[in-house]
Amino acid sequence: MFTLFLSEVFYRPVLNLLFGLHGLLPPEASFGLTIVAFTILLRALLTVATSSQSISETQQEQLDAAITRIEAHYANDPVKQKTLVGKLMRENSFSIVLAALGMLIQVIVILCLYRLFTHDLRALDRLLYSFLSVMDVNFRFLGINLAEPSGTLALLTAILLFLYLTFSTISLLSLTTKSKAFQYLIPLITYFFLTRLPGAVGLFLLTSTLFSLILFASNNLLTRFRRFALQARLADDEARQAAAAESDS
Repeated sequence: MFTLFLSEVFYRPVLNLLFGLHGLLPPEASFGLTIVAFTILLRALLTVATSSQSISETQQEQLDAAITRIEAHYANDPVKQKTLVGKLMRENSFSIVLAALGMLIQVIVILCLYRLFTHDLRALDRLLYSFLSVMDVNFRFLGINLAEPSGTLALLTAILLFLYLTFSTISLLSLTTKSKAFQYLIPLITYFFLTRLPGAVGLFLLTSTLFSLILFASNNLLTRFRRFALQARLADDEARQAAAAESDS
């Protein structure tokens, strides 16, 4: 009963979303293209949902101003600077629950892809909704059979994951020995498991990791630009105050 519940609530909706999206693509399109498009749409929706509930523009400006003051005040003490900035970021973490929910949704998709490509490719007629018809599907993507493990997809995913973990940890706090270990361990574990899972799972994780890397880079650039503009505005305000003080004297 519980297995049936999970199948009807999670598995079949995801499966039908995938094949519904595939039906919108040209008939000769690979199912791998469907997985890429589905992953991008999913991550985009999760990003919008998370950011809309996370922090307002005013709060972001206040947070940036506080970080700028810390960086200026402790310019000669980088350890203290990173500690205070890290504490400030933790105190202003607004989207932990939503981020965890996003991860849970992605795990559900991974499990659905695993079940599809290991058990149910020959049972689509009983799993698809009545308004969707069973179609001939090309499960090869760029020469890779998505129904079988792919070392290429596993390696690319591990590399992108390592890059993402490296850049994201460098931008926050000084790395501890444990965090440095995880920086290498997580990509290795990911590679190990992906070489034993269907290539469809690897393609999903590869696309999702690439999306995270691009999103992180764009947010980082935007944050740097915002802080630069804020520093310029603060410097201009200080110059005006100094000029006003001189004119008063």
